[in-house]
Amino acid sequence: MAVTMKSTSALDRINAGMQASVDARKAAEDRKKAGSNGLVSVASSLVLLKSGKQKDGREIIQRAYIRPIYNIDVATVVSMHDKFQNYDASGNRAPIANLCAEAYGHACKYCVDAKKNKLQAREECFIAVYLRGIEEQEVGQTDWSKVQYTFKNPEGQEEKKTVQGFKLLRLKMNSPILSGLMNIFKYSGDITSCTYIIQRQGEELGTTYTLEAQPPTPMNPNLKAAIAQKKPSQVLELIEQLYPYQIVPQSRPNNGPLEDEIIDVDADVLDALDETF
Repeated sequence: MAVTMKSTSALDRINAGMQASVDARKAAEDRKKAGSNGLVSVASSLVLLKSGKQKDGREIIQRAYIRPIYNIDVATVVSMHDKFQNYDASGNRAPIANLCAEAYGHACKYCVDAKKNKLQAREECFIAVYLRGIEEQEVGQTDWSKVQYTFKNPEGQEEKKTVQGFKLLRLKMNSPILSGLMNIFKYSGDITSCTYIIQRQGEELGTTYTLEAQPPTPMNPNLKAAIAQKKPSQVLELIEQLYPYQIVPQSRPNNGPLEDEIIDVDADVLDALDETF
């Protein structure tokens, strides 16, 4: 793709760079605030499951109960650059997960030498779901327990809450979950008619996912009413916030971070970047 660069003075470039830096810092602060409110952080927006050996020494299996809120024929398919095993110049983990800028008519930063860097853009599928909850089981045990997170109430006291709400399923095209949902769609024409159990077990290259459809049931009226307030187009808007595209040269489209911007990332959020079923 040919890109025409306008000639600018050094002063103009300095002023633009300074303003871009200010904008980037503000965008980073806004993203951090939004994430803490459960709005646009990866950790709060995706269905995330863990399995295998944990930091506390336990080996676990997790399963999620989800119900798609839209049929699969309106799922959101996007072109993405994704490389989890990526490291910066200092040897720190720096996973890449960004939309391809070429899909938006821009020269894409990650399309440059993409084959050499193993960063070719690939299509991924996002499905909006309602997450009813996540359960966890220790390997070798029979009991399942609900996964909860701890938060502080307005009085500053810690409380626990079940992980649930509207989320996105991020699926690779070779995902057994996506294949299972497509088969159900071909058979019944509707993937929203029942709840599904997605189970994750194992770790690293031994990680496996399974999909189990429950018997069809009418959707809860309150859930129906909540879905009516949403639009399928909001899924793409959320994806664009979670995985902003990057263009060449150094710039910061749709509030994405500059290449040299340093943003504190929680370890759980970093792990969440690899959560593609």
